[in-house]
Amino acid sequence: MPDGCCSHCSDFGLVCTYVQPQRKRGPKNITIEELSKENASLKAENTSLKVKLLSLSLCSLCSRPLQSLSAQANSSSVFHRSTPESATTPPSPESPEEPPDEQDFTGDDLAERFGSFSIDSLKTKHFGSASTFALANNTLAMKENFLGRPLLIQSRRPLYWDVLPWEKEASNQGSDHVLKFPATDLIAALLDLYFTNVHPTIPILHRPSFERSVAEDLHWRDVEFGALVLSVLAIASRYSHDPRVFLDGEGSLSAGWKFAKQVLTIRQLSEPTIHKVQMYLLLTLYALGTSVPQLSWLFLGVGIRCLQQHGEFRRKPGAHKPAPEEEVWKRAFWSYVVLDRTNCVFLGRPMGLQVEDYDVDFPLEVDDEYWDWGFTQPLGKPSHMSYLVLHVRLCEILGGAMRRLYSSKKAKILMGWDGPEWEQHAVAELDSAMNDYVDSIPPHLRWDPQNLPQGTFFDQSAILHITYNHILIVIHRPYIQKNERPKGPVAFHLCTGGTRHHSHREYVVL
Repeated sequence: MPDGCCSHCSDFGLVCTYVQPQRKRGPKNITIEELSKENASLKAENTSLKVKLLSLSLCSLCSRPLQSLSAQANSSSVFHRSTPESATTPPSPESPEEPPDEQDFTGDDLAERFGSFSIDSLKTKHFGSASTFALANNTLAMKENFLGRPLLIQSRRPLYWDVLPWEKEASNQGSDHVLKFPATDLIAALLDLYFTNVHPTIPILHRPSFERSVAEDLHWRDVEFGALVLSVLAIASRYSHDPRVFLDGEGSLSAGWKFAKQVLTIRQLSEPTIHKVQMYLLLTLYALGTSVPQLSWLFLGVGIRCLQQHGEFRRKPGAHKPAPEEEVWKRAFWSYVVLDRTNCVFLGRPMGLQVEDYDVDFPLEVDDEYWDWGFTQPLGKPSHMSYLVLHVRLCEILGGAMRRLYSSKKAKILMGWDGPEWEQHAVAELDSAMNDYVDSIPPHLRWDPQNLPQGTFFDQSAILHITYNHILIVIHRPYIQKNERPKGPVAFHLCTGGTRHHSHREYVVL
């Protein structure tokens, strides 16, 4: 600056106040060597603190000893848990074994950790990696590893460890509910109608064990199984002309209501069982045929929560032989997947089970009558269970179409599913998946007007192909009103063609 004055002050004739000379940056106050020493000191202190923390007493929940609790079979179950000897069979080629997530725990695992935890139903719950129980389990394992021995029993306060009396009363509420069943001959007739008309397409039950339990009058002793039986009777009533299934003075629209309304009045807070899960799915089916079909979405949601609480959305770790109880749970889960997709597209509501949330194996393609034969389907005899696997695969395509084409704008942006080019790519992928699916249908379920399937396979084939054409409409429906070529005309052509095929198959079935 000339004369020690900046240009601004010189132009305006002012006394310049910018007189402090510019100084060069000096050396840093702390050297790299000093920082390294400080960092090493902090690391040492951190390690010391960790050791001290591990040696301290943890919360009483984490201080329980390792105890082995024997599994308690459900009193109403007709199946037995598989024995330790059954864990020797390698997995099937269709379901290769994968290492389970390290942080996922079943109720049995945590029950062994927290042996004194007094809630009996703890073992029926599933705890994921984000749960507090998983954190406590890891903390306990770390402390035991550090000490080199199991933790000693410490005192606990029953007030905070035991289930409180009024909470026990709430969980048992409904167990003494008195159910009214029809005459024995009507029960037998309705069960036959159910297993003839409903079971082939929604195989959530195992017929031999279910009929055996009914013959043993379990529905009179177990309220949950009784509610399941009433749900079966309610649905079967839709196929019956017996006046005893109608309300007094009412017509066929009231079929089964006298059975269904008893189930709706049960308020039980007990843990989910297979009977309860099956009951909610059957209530979903029944509600779809009422004047308030939106109730089906609520029943479906409750059933899905029961499945998740029981951990049935995750693959069982390790290799093991098939077990009847496990197969029934798998049938229930995949039946919920099918209804979740079809019901949500019917109501236009979000799905409760996303494909990334589960990794369950498909049910074995073995008919009910061969479960006692080591789960071996006779060679050359197609299984009726092949239909369920095919239906699941088809409904997963439907779920993908709903998420990719009908999600909110926000969801599409977050997932990178936005823009016309992406939509064209998504529709092309879905069309390709549909074409691959048609090619994979086995001969006994293919729809050939000149050689239609017979018996149960006819009903299964009809539902698969009707669902297939409905999904084609779902995929291309958003583009019917778009004028740009070729998207609009092609979408219109595919939708009208799917409607014609859909109507033709329904006409043949009816």
